[in-house]
Amino acid sequence: MSGPRGAAGSRKPKGPVSAYDYFLRGKREDIKRGAGAKVIPYKEHRKICAEIWKNMSQEEKKPFELMHLKDIKRHKKQMRKYIPPTGTIAGKKRIKRPVTAYMFFVKNRWEELKNGGNWMPSFGAHSKKCSELWKGMSVAQKKPYTDQAERDKKRHEREMKGYVPPPKGVGQEGAKKWKDPNAPKRGLSAFFWYSSEHRAAVQAANPWYGNGKVSKELGRMWREMTPAAKAKYQRMADRDRARYDRDMEAYKKRSVSQAAGVAEEGEEEQEEEEEDDDEVD
Repeated sequence: MSGPRGAAGSRKPKGPVSAYDYFLRGKREDIKRGAGAKVIPYKEHRKICAEIWKNMSQEEKKPFELMHLKDIKRHKKQMRKYIPPTGTIAGKKRIKRPVTAYMFFVKNRWEELKNGGNWMPSFGAHSKKCSELWKGMSVAQKKPYTDQAERDKKRHEREMKGYVPPPKGVGQEGAKKWKDPNAPKRGLSAFFWYSSEHRAAVQAANPWYGNGKVSKELGRMWREMTPAAKAKYQRMADRDRARYDRDMEAYKKRSVSQAAGVAEEGEEEQEEEEEDDDEVD
């Protein structure tokens, strides 16, 4: 059982929720009822909310801003009680790599769209647009982001000086089950094929996301896809499964053949040893 939030070894408190995100949550049920459907696709929900938010006055947005300010206080209060896990510098299990100037630019553009209540593009479209804008920017225009990248590089170097990796497990906990390197690789699932294709786009649109958050976002996107859209990746999974079955069958045959060969060699060696013993006698 985990300890209370903020205690040593507990999860780090969640960051404060923005006013716009509070608005999104509040409108979810209203939009579902108005659309007369049980499930509203996430992209459609965001599009509707963005239009509503854009046309709202500051007075109408005020309740959500107050909720945001209240959550900031909650976050600060919990962070004061939070004790990071021990064993590494500042309680970090690993040091985050320095962020590039381009990634800072992508993040900034995404935040501008989100906070402005604009319609959020797909991850691929956002990444492509940012790439085009970045190529056309002058050195002076890129300077704020290169300065951020330089500061983050120094942060990384500073933290790495005192970084002590967590000790690896010993005994049974640290031991890994041996795997035959010649064994065929298992077939990949439909979701894995989908993730492989879209992971780079999600990471580019959310450079501040870790692997866990990227996987979580991919899972959300996958759940909202229609069976027809998933069919492409299911076919890929079926083909890979058939490949695995074929390779596994051949692998088992080779293993049996090799085992038989080893047994024959053992019998021959035993016979030779017995003959040598007879000669000695």
